[in-house]
Amino acid sequence: SDSVEATVTARTDAVQSVMTSLRDRDLIDGWRDELYPVSNGFYNDPVFLMERAAVSLLGVMEYGVHINGLCGDKMWIARRSATKSKFPGMLDHMVAGGQPAGLSLEENVVKECMEEAGVPE
Repeated sequence: SDSVEATVTARTDAVQSVMTSLRDRDLIDGWRDELYPVSNGFYNDPVFLMERAAVSLLGVMEYGVHINGLCGDKMWIARRSATKSKFPGMLDHMVAGGQPAGLSLEENVVKECMEEAGVPE
């Protein structure tokens, strides 16, 4: 309903204001301008949306998509860039990415495959 959406928007705006202030004080690194849904379960409607860079700082459950590449009995393993804000230089999935607000799982897999591995739609 409109009133529920207005409440979600109001909460999002209030939280975003605080997160922006923390970012401006250099307390949040890796700002991405990407909103994550905050809810009490993956399939539940969000209570509000929050900047991706801030969710792990507040103990918010993060969801994402992860793709591993298999070729016969071999597995493709990626190594994260040394400049990544989280787990730099560590081994990783071939394609992985957080699940932002507004994209289905399938849409996010397609987006992440293109962004991270150059796999076309």
